[in-house]
Amino acid sequence: MAEQQSTTLDEAITMFLATLSPEQKQESQQELNRFVRWFGAERRISEITAREVGEYGEWLSSSVDDAAQKIEPVRLFLFSAKKKKLTDINLVPHLRVSKTKKGPVTKRVPKDKETTQPLPNQDSCYQ
Repeated sequence: MAEQQSTTLDEAITMFLATLSPEQKQESQQELNRFVRWFGAERRISEITAREVGEYGEWLSSSVDDAAQKIEPVRLFLFSAKKKKLTDINLVPHLRVSKTKKGPVTKRVPKDKETTQPLPNQDSCYQ
């Protein structure tokens, strides 16, 4: 267990990617690299806290479109890490993303649904 407790995040990600098919690896690698950059490659995986994982999920939600889809490889990695006893707690439930991207709210009206009706005559409002 001492070896597992000293496993860096970079080492754990490398071990996880080795278990994936080439297609899965290609799909997952970019998001896992983003996760490693957030925490630091030399960080011991056993030191990552649930709160930090939650903060990562919040950051991702506000930074990218389709965060729910992009977070899946990280979820699978964290599940694998717990299963291999690289972490003491299951971090997956703490990795949540918002359903909508945070930031300015804009409402778009499709071109075919735009209203072309004139506004009511202002004079009629005062009668």
